[in-house]
Amino acid sequence: MMSTTPEGSGSTVPRRQLGRRLRALRAERGLRADEVSAAIDVSRQSLWRMENGDSSVKYGRSHIEALCRLYKVDEATRDGMVSLAAETKNKGWWHAFSDVLMEKYEIYVSLEAAASRMRWFNAQLVLGLFQTPDYARQIIGAKYSGEELKRLVEVRMARQAILTRTSSTALQVDAVLDEAVLHRPIGSPTLMAAQLRHLVRMSHLPNVSIRIVPFAFGLHAGLNTAAFSILDFPEGPQGAREPSVVMRDGFTGDLYLDRPAEVGEFSEAFDDIVGRSLNVADSRMLLERMAKEFD
Repeated sequence: MMSTTPEGSGSTVPRRQLGRRLRALRAERGLRADEVSAAIDVSRQSLWRMENGDSSVKYGRSHIEALCRLYKVDEATRDGMVSLAAETKNKGWWHAFSDVLMEKYEIYVSLEAAASRMRWFNAQLVLGLFQTPDYARQIIGAKYSGEELKRLVEVRMARQAILTRTSSTALQVDAVLDEAVLHRPIGSPTLMAAQLRHLVRMSHLPNVSIRIVPFAFGLHAGLNTAAFSILDFPEGPQGAREPSVVMRDGFTGDLYLDRPAEVGEFSEAFDDIVGRSLNVADSRMLLERMAKEFD
């Protein structure tokens, strides 16, 4: 059970993988949570946290080995699970910003760093991975100020490194923006012109596609979904793959969805949005034209 996530992707994915495996093994053995927690001398709440990859739980080697004995797994499976438990201690670069990052945001950055592909839609703002420092400062500055604002902008800029990792690990981003994003003035006209030209430059990266849904195309599924991103993960040994995750923006917080049916609904919505958007070349031309209008 080797790790298949990009280097520096933190502990979120190993936690999810280990928790999912522990749940499956308990189910296979037909054991109740209270039986297992008593057998390894932890509370039921601690076992629940272990089985759900909770960020607050520490996966001690002794507990993992005790669970492996209880579940009667073979040596290779045990070694793989012990290795995964060790990976849950990894800290991503964003850990240095934990004083200004909410836990949910840290989880998202960790998943983003481990992903192989992102499908993203927004009808309001430019994707954080494509924002210029000035644009990001305007967006984040609507809520934060001072040193906190400075550090949050630094986090946003640091996240963008995943777009230019080595060709085998660079994140594939398929982004769609509603034309409204191009017209909404964020900051000065000069700032907007620079942001739109930055989108043009980003669209030339081999792992990036940027499409625009023009006003003329009318209604599309994205007008009902609000902003969302779908993260897909690389395939691991024996075809194992971390399940895709949807992050949906909301006024009271971000919502994470990973049930196959839910992910499927958003995948269908994304395909509908893409089907109603301009192709990459025409989208680039629209971006260039709008940038000139802000000059």
